[in-house]
Amino acid sequence: MTGNFAGTTTRTDAITAAAQIWAEARARRDALPVREAALAAYVPGGPSVDELITLITAQRERARAGLAKEAA
Repeated sequence: MTGNFAGTTTRTDAITAAAQIWAEARARRDALPVREAALAAYVPGGPSVDELITLITAQRERARAGLAKEAA
């Protein structure tokens, strides 16, 4: 990261780094079968594994639909 001074991080650098981490994590999750991805994402007190399966499936369907629109 660049930043204005040695050892500092700009807001833009921080946002860029966070976006990269998020994108890499999402790619790893999306490489897994849906149930495995849901099990990996599950934390006690959060959505159930079944709810996560529904969310992940919907996200993947939206992503596929978006890619299909771009290809058309």
